[in-house]
Amino acid sequence: MYNPAHILATEIAKVTDKMLKADILTKSKWTKTQTFLSRKQRKNNIKGSIKFNTKYNIVSKKNFISR
Repeated sequence: MYNPAHILATEIAKVTDKMLKADILTKSKWTKTQTFLSRKQRKNNIKGSIKFNTKYNIVSKKNFISR
């Protein structure tokens, strides 16, 4: 399955010399296709559908990428 977000995250991990944790975020509910939605509709469509994986102790959920 083509996953542009995973491809981007992999490249960012390489450049920043950080380990990629592909399962740190999980999709908690299915959403309808966003192909023909406006920006506002896409934002509302995805809202609440992505959660932090509880197996990781995320201290700051606002910015979880550290240097």
